[in-house]
Amino acid sequence: FSVAATCGFNELAIKELHLLKESSLWERLINPSYRILTETAVFAPTTDEKWIDGIIDMLVMAPSGEEVSILDWKTNRRKEGESKGAFLERLKEMYRPQLDAYRYGIKEITGCREVSTQLYATATGKDVRF
Repeated sequence: FSVAATCGFNELAIKELHLLKESSLWERLINPSYRILTETAVFAPTTDEKWIDGIIDMLVMAPSGEEVSILDWKTNRRKEGESKGAFLERLKEMYRPQLDAYRYGIKEITGCREVSTQLYATATGKDVRF
């Protein structure tokens, strides 16, 4: 028995795994030339003498080592009647401050100039870059 099945989430787990495998993100995640770091702690200065302290879900480093993508994995659910597009925009706006802080921190820590951010919504199987 899997934990998902024991808790009654087996169908949801199967559906969301299928969505991930069909997503544009999947090819990058299984490509062995990319370096993937999960659950990466960041404690770094931002601006105006403030600091961020958090856990980045996933860092995806390009083969060149000059590009880093911060991936935030979101399990939020759509509101009743909310379109996929509206849902993704809501998540983007809700989590933008967090991801902007992570981007700044990773730039400070690594010195990498090309740091992008994106959300992956498990409910839709879609990612949003910004």
